[in-house]
Amino acid sequence: MQTSGYMAYVKTLRTVVAASALAAAGLAQAQLAPFVTPQLTLAFSEDLMGALAVGGIQTSPIAPAVGKVSDNSIVIAAPLVDISGDLARPVIYFDSFTSAGGVAMVAPTANFATSGGSLSVTNVHVDLASQGIYAKVSGANGLSGRSVRV
Repeated sequence: MQTSGYMAYVKTLRTVVAASALAAAGLAQAQLAPFVTPQLTLAFSEDLMGALAVGGIQTSPIAPAVGKVSDNSIVIAAPLVDISGDLARPVIYFDSFTSAGGVAMVAPTANFATSGGSLSVTNVHVDLASQGIYAKVSGANGLSGRSVRV
């Protein structure tokens, strides 16, 4: 097996799958970083950054995800904990993958843009066979640990 061709294929597949998955939400851009430990990387768009700033919303990673949060960018990297597919062929076909951890967003006080509260998105699962993307969504105001399809 040619390692450089394989890695390029895997990198391209990861990027396409993750970007399609999270861009469908319209709130973020995503890609999978081709590191030794696969991870799902969520980078917030400028539009979302502006909306969070207007609402005074604080953002942080939820372990085991790690992230870099500043006034200019938010990047959260969640490790992939489950990858399934046909791994026995020269070209690997992924059926699904799941990340651990995620991102928390907290609006500490009510203001003109928000009524306060919190929202967390964790454990993103991408099922390529059914073309579904799922995540556990939790938060204040009666939103408790629901699995939703994006």
